[in-house]
Amino acid sequence: MKLTPAAVGRFAAAARLAAGAEPFAKPTARLPPCPSRQGPITALACLAGRFAEAPSARPIGKARAYALLAPSTVFLMRTATRETAARLGRLVEALPAFELVPGRDPAETARFALRLAREAAA
Repeated sequence: MKLTPAAVGRFAAAARLAAGAEPFAKPTARLPPCPSRQGPITALACLAGRFAEAPSARPIGKARAYALLAPSTVFLMRTATRETAARLGRLVEALPAFELVPGRDPAETARFALRLAREAAA
């Protein structure tokens, strides 16, 4: 997880994660690994472009899911842009999608997302 200096100043949990980072360096923090085993993808969690006091999630339509996922997905997969976009389109068509609004505490948000994933898998 990358933390900007603004995030470190704004969110107490981020400041705790970045404790001991070199001044003026880009602070980074590693969240603990997910304790559960990975399985098949059963839903898409699309990060909202905002934060809230506590994490939340709501179902969203396929167009909104694609709009939230496409910029970062295409950027991360810099080669074969058309193939990447087409594959993402197939995933969005096949799976339910949720907009995840992170809370102020990254660890709480991670626990919330893990609980959602477990509920979806059950």
